Amino acid sequence: MFSSGAAFSPADWQDGIDIVLLTHSTEYQKSTNTGVLVQQSLLSGRVRVRRVPWSRVEPDALLIKSLPEQCSFLLYPEPEALTLDVDHWQLHWQQQATPESTELLQQQPVGTQRRCIQLILLDATWQLARKMYNQSPYLQQIPSIRLQSARPSQYLLRRNQTSDGWCTAETVILLLTAFGLIAEATLLQQSFECFNQRS
Repeated sequence: MFSSGAAFSPADWQDGIDIVLLTHSTEYQKSTNTGVLVQQSLLSGRVRVRRVPWSRVEPDALLIKSLPEQCSFLLYPEPEALTLDVDHWQLHWQQQATPESTELLQQQPVGTQRRCIQLILLDATWQLARKMYNQSPYLQQIPSIRLQSARPSQYLLRRNQTSDGWCTAETVILLLTAFGLIAEATLLQQSFECFNQRS
């Protein structure tokens, strides 16, 4: 679905994108958490962000209810995950950037079915994200996607993370870029650059 040769149309998310940050409890107390940065930077427009506490025994009721109602994807690199090539789609949107395509992303034709993609991210360290996934059977039922990009992580505020991984804010920037939401990606990138310089 997301490979370089697949069809990928802005009509698939003409009603916007919902981002759910499923956040581990330890992240709420960390000044280095970038999930809150995502939530603060994307307060309006076509991207809607909701930060949800993860619980092993009491999954978020609204999230569970939304799964059969929306086209949902979990960002997690499990073996069967579909690959989303960010660099390819960034180039695609640059080539396709016309007034007509921009208008399609911003407006929904009258009488058409509302479309909205829901992207679920595990907002935690890589080690805890693995535990969250393994301890949440409902997450294992959601189609998964993995990001592919030559862009290295620039995150400086934590150590001992995987060398080929990105923090939550960087991941959202890559997702928005892949979906052609360049203005939103740029806004979050600017906020992240300031955040990432904190001592």
